[in-house]
Amino acid sequence: MGERMRAHDWSTSSLGPPETWPQSLRTTVSILLNSGHPMFVAWGPDLGFIYNDAYAVILGDKHPDALGRPFADIWADIWTDILPLIETALSGEATWSEDLYLRMFRHGYWEDTWWTFSYSPVRGESGGVGGMFCACTETTAKVVGERRLKFQLALGERLRPLTAPGEIKGAATRLLGEVLSAGRVGFAEMEADESWLTIEDDWAQGDLGPIGGRYRLEDFGQGLADCVRANRVLRVDDVETDPITAGQAANFAAIGIRAVLGIPLVKAGRLVALLSVNMAAPHAWTDDDEAMAQEVVERTWGAVQRARAENRLRENEERLRMVQAAGGVGSFDWDMVSGRIHRSAEYLELQGLSEAAGDTSAYTDDWLTRIHAEDRDQVARWFQEDRARTGPFDREYRIVRPSDGEVRWIHNRGRIDADAAGRAVRLLSVQTDITDRKRDEARQRLLINELNHRVKNTLAAVQSIAGQTLRNAPSVAQARSGFESRLMALSRAHDVLTRRTWEGAEVAEIVAGVVQSFGADSFEVEGPNLNLPPGAALSLAMALHELGTNAAKYGALSVAEGRVAVRWEREDGALQLVWQERGGPPVVPPTRQGFGSRLIERGLPRELGGRARLEFAPGGVLCEICVPLPDDASRRAG
Repeated sequence: MGERMRAHDWSTSSLGPPETWPQSLRTTVSILLNSGHPMFVAWGPDLGFIYNDAYAVILGDKHPDALGRPFADIWADIWTDILPLIETALSGEATWSEDLYLRMFRHGYWEDTWWTFSYSPVRGESGGVGGMFCACTETTAKVVGERRLKFQLALGERLRPLTAPGEIKGAATRLLGEVLSAGRVGFAEMEADESWLTIEDDWAQGDLGPIGGRYRLEDFGQGLADCVRANRVLRVDDVETDPITAGQAANFAAIGIRAVLGIPLVKAGRLVALLSVNMAAPHAWTDDDEAMAQEVVERTWGAVQRARAENRLRENEERLRMVQAAGGVGSFDWDMVSGRIHRSAEYLELQGLSEAAGDTSAYTDDWLTRIHAEDRDQVARWFQEDRARTGPFDREYRIVRPSDGEVRWIHNRGRIDADAAGRAVRLLSVQTDITDRKRDEARQRLLINELNHRVKNTLAAVQSIAGQTLRNAPSVAQARSGFESRLMALSRAHDVLTRRTWEGAEVAEIVAGVVQSFGADSFEVEGPNLNLPPGAALSLAMALHELGTNAAKYGALSVAEGRVAVRWEREDGALQLVWQERGGPPVVPPTRQGFGSRLIERGLPRELGGRARLEFAPGGVLCEICVPLPDDASRRAG
């Protein structure tokens, strides 16, 4: 600047030739020319401007024409903002400004700047104030950095509690729009073809309104589409003059856009989002504007993806909870490194534990104390084996619930994960209550064993019936008829027992089967509700069938006027049943003992541990049967 000052034509300046300057001005100029700090001095009635090399950078396009020119002409763009400070300095009072905002035009466009400087009065030879001296520092970078940091913190605070993608996009675009004083900010997500985009929850103010919807990139011009797809930031200060958008100026005008800042976002080589900041008037975008917009598009995308993932996780967890609740499935999760354990509500219910046991920070062996004493050692061995080898496991054992002391069967299925060194680090398992299944299995085994026993008994009975019938029948036809009749009686008795799942049969049901076979009009039946075990029921049914068959052939049931009375009662813990015939032909005692007589007089006492008496009285056959009864044989009449 020293050489430039010496070569300068000072006749064009109100300052005049340097040799005419007062000593105070010369001294001040000497100080600033030898300083590396931005400085200037403004002197005389129109404040002629003299500055150093460091300040020349600040002037931008105004340098070098600013030398010697009036202060007001040089900084006409900020003159009204700084005039009060200048007047104060010229009145003899120094001023100090820190981070003062000035919007200036020095590089061919308007820009936001911040300054820290002082205006100091400089006195002339007469002692009056002849001008002012300024040492200044541009703090734009500092202020912008602080503003950016503050913006980042504010953005994080706004997005942190939000869980809905729409709310996240709306909050982020609003904050950026307010900081940049924009007319509209929209966050668009790209479709898979990278041609169509959807804008939702965009923010707008002033003359610009929301433009949410679905668009093609080419709707805004091929130049813009190519720029975005190439992952280049779009900074258009004026859509009417910028070569990228000039051909689409009318389309931009239709939605109120005059300046646009577009920030594409590419993930894994694919264009996934586009942030658009719009102004209703031409606007010079700055690097700081771009940096904040970049921050928003990255943070918004990340927050939206996390929210969607967390929402899916919550939905999955809710579905899992519903499945667990519906199926009674309890889950157990043990971090074997930290010791932290999580037990689901279903697990606590199944194990008979309180809600306080749902989550713990340290592992304990308390679960072993709930294992049934007969299973505990085996379960402990299983656990040590599973922990040593890791991988899946599948176990069944009994527990004793501490809440009610009830014994329950548990099916415990899961896996133990290992780290790279093969050490067990996590155990995950699901447990179900299989007590009912175990009871059903035990009952099934019992039924199978009982079925085997009964089949053998039935085959023995059939064998006995066949042997006795064939041995004593006078002819093949009679043998066949007798054998079939007895098998049918046995079948009817089996039908009664089957209906009762072989738990026994009512005496009344057994008698009713006989009555139905030989004609109800000929019988008188009376007796309480008494239940017989399966074996006793079969034997009694066969005995009554033989009595009925004999009565139909030779006794009371062989004539129309004949009658049979069947009465029974419980007495001294036993069934006392009486078969009494009357009105039939005179009874003649048989000359030999047949199958029926042997069944009643020998078979019943042997099979049932009771007794039976058969009397062939002239007025009608009398049979008395006594069968011991279990304690629960008596049943209330229905």
